[in-house]
Amino acid sequence: MKQGLIAYYNNKIVDWDNFDSSYAYRIKKRLKQRGKYINNCINGFLFNDLFWEDSNVEHIKDCPEIVSDICYVINRQDIINEWRKISTPYALGFLVDIKDIIFDEYTKFKTTKSKKYLICKYVIYYLVQMSSCMGY
Repeated sequence: MKQGLIAYYNNKIVDWDNFDSSYAYRIKKRLKQRGKYINNCINGFLFNDLFWEDSNVEHIKDCPEIVSDICYVINRQDIINEWRKISTPYALGFLVDIKDIIFDEYTKFKTTKSKKYLICKYVIYYLVQMSSCMGY
């Protein structure tokens, strides 16, 4: 089995298998602990004009999810608090050709046609959400 990134805490290698939580599970996948899958993408694409007010993704404002997952597992939320104090979150928009968008390396949305479909689905969902908020 191939080892991915090795994490140290208090000068000891962290064995993520000693932890049983959703945080530890995500860490194992992201650090390629099991040797078969590595999550090497940044899931920061939110289709919402006020995404920073969305409670479902509020934790991303504090620090990167991988950092907060590690901090929760090793019981060091103080690191997240310090990160929050010294960091400034940013939101940005960009233009890109649809063919160049990669939603996820294991997704079925690989062709330009399928990517357009998914984007339209997200846009329609967003518009429905907005119209219901406006009372339409």
